[in-house]
Amino acid sequence: MLIRTIEEKDIPQIASIHFRYLKVGILSALGESFLGIFYKSFMGNSNTFTLVVVDDSKIVGFASGATNLKTILKATILSLWFPVMITVIKKPNIFAKLAQTPFYPSFKSGQNFGEIFSLAVVPSARGKGIGTKLIKACQIEFKKRGYNHFRLSVREKMQEANIFYQKLKLKKKGSARFLNEKIIFYGN
Repeated sequence: MLIRTIEEKDIPQIASIHFRYLKVGILSALGESFLGIFYKSFMGNSNTFTLVVVDDSKIVGFASGATNLKTILKATILSLWFPVMITVIKKPNIFAKLAQTPFYPSFKSGQNFGEIFSLAVVPSARGKGIGTKLIKACQIEFKKRGYNHFRLSVREKMQEANIFYQKLKLKKKGSARFLNEKIIFYGN
């Protein structure tokens, strides 16, 4: 098993994993092809990173982080507006959710910490320590970038994920409501 930085050839697998296993988020609602464009757009962004876990030449998990989540919002608006508009035309019911996106708590904060904004491990690879290794690898990446602290968010209803973060001894840093759901923030 190898953890490494994303390569362009990884994008279809990452988009598929995100779409299949992170269904509750707004990004998945935009579709798998959008997710591919989304992850590709951050490959050259110095404020973001994506780490992948490769096992037998297959990606079995990934984590994406940012040192300034405002850059994600700005980059999405500036460089991904056309794919977003195409998706809205195809799925008009998503417009209301997209309109609320700028109000996500991390986009508003003047953060001085890193934030993991996507983390997924395929079900067949869970329970093998991959999620833990990804969190630790993200923490190392944040430290390289000058951030000793990080956080991540998870919906309250995602009990398996909440239990996982608590077992890692991540501390609950707060909560907020977003898109009519309670979001819990964990951090080191």
